[in-house]
Amino acid sequence: MKSFIILVLLAALAGAMTYTKPTEADFKSYVMQRVIQGSENKLEQFTAAIQVKGFLDTCKYKNYFLWSTVSKDDKTIYVGALSHWFAREDFPGRWEITKSQGS
Repeated sequence: MKSFIILVLLAALAGAMTYTKPTEADFKSYVMQRVIQGSENKLEQFTAAIQVKGFLDTCKYKNYFLWSTVSKDDKTIYVGALSHWFAREDFPGRWEITKSQGS
């Protein structure tokens, strides 16, 4: 009986992870919002959007069963799971989401 309950809970967890996995559009929106937030200058927002678009064009989105990854130069820079994006700190070339990058 315990094994059956554990199996049911694992299946429910896998289903929840699959259902809440972020998409490529979610990643693009996430990066744009993080870069543009806090900036009230429209020109600064416009130039930041152009820079982010160039960055996103060089990234590759991969969809797995339970999670998603975003790679650049064949190295994973972001992992998406449970409706969140997690940045890989060990990759120095990832987009630094700061206001200074947008200016």
